[in-house]
Amino acid sequence: MDYKKKVIVLAAVCGALALVYAGTIVFSAERRASRSAAFAWLSKDAAAQADKITLRGSEGETELHKIGGAWVISKEGNDYPVKQERVDDFLALLSEKKAYPVQARSESAQEALGVSEAAAEGRIVIRGGSAPEGIEKPALLELLVGNYDAAGALYFRRAADKEIRSGESTVKSYLDSQESSWYNLALFPGAKLTPQVVQRIQVTMPPKDESADEGDAAAAATPAEFTLARQNGGWVREDTGETLDTAKVDSYLRAILDASGEDFDPKGIPSDPSLNEGRIVLSLGDNSSRTIRIGPKDEQGKRNASVSGSGFVYRLASWTVGRIFKGPEDLK
Repeated sequence: MDYKKKVIVLAAVCGALALVYAGTIVFSAERRASRSAAFAWLSKDAAAQADKITLRGSEGETELHKIGGAWVISKEGNDYPVKQERVDDFLALLSEKKAYPVQARSESAQEALGVSEAAAEGRIVIRGGSAPEGIEKPALLELLVGNYDAAGALYFRRAADKEIRSGESTVKSYLDSQESSWYNLALFPGAKLTPQVVQRIQVTMPPKDESADEGDAAAAATPAEFTLARQNGGWVREDTGETLDTAKVDSYLRAILDASGEDFDPKGIPSDPSLNEGRIVLSLGDNSSRTIRIGPKDEQGKRNASVSGSGFVYRLASWTVGRIFKGPEDLK
């Protein structure tokens, strides 16, 4: 009997301990706080309705519009293409539930933590939905971004709310980036061109070969114009019949197809006759072609460029020009 009683008592003690442990999990203040801190600034449905985003940060204000299902920045009468995936990532960041615990609610705290209307270092306004013609669409989110706390988190407050929350600071990288960081500056955006579809490359070199240093023998030997063509599964220089290194030519082609500008020139005109200092013509297997034309260097060594089929003028860095204007001596 004594043994059985001991077993019963031990089982009862274990059961009681299990209940106590379960209670600490269910009723833990820390866990309750963690659950209550889980918060999203924007619902996923609202994010899907967004068609205008205004960002104000240390680099000024950037305004993005969704036109015909694509995000653009409208400027100087042009709708410049934007990196769609970057906008998607930004909206996903705001609509993902994360820990944003409430830190304060008083007006004095708004000023101290940098989330008052006057003190906020950043502001995000997202609009969308429906509205009568001529009336601005409703704000889906108006978010004020304030100071950092001691742990590196940021303080946030909805413009119409007193609650001040803190959370991760990733959003700051979007607010404080330059407008040009949003642009899709690829010379061939969405074209999905591959080296395999290009059959010929005609190159008219700019007056000075920027791909080589002064006195470089390869630069001195580079002709003003030359054409590369596919032959028997490889590449040859048409005027001499010289066989070139296929891997090097394919790599060169990839550099051309993947080339990007540093910015758009809002005052540039694609048909500007000054864009005649260098040219690359890519002849494709479907008998179509793509042409890049570049203009003279400015005081910073940059050049304007136009691309056939595009209504924009791009600003190219000198190193980009050097990569896409290579002489045949570099492709042996």
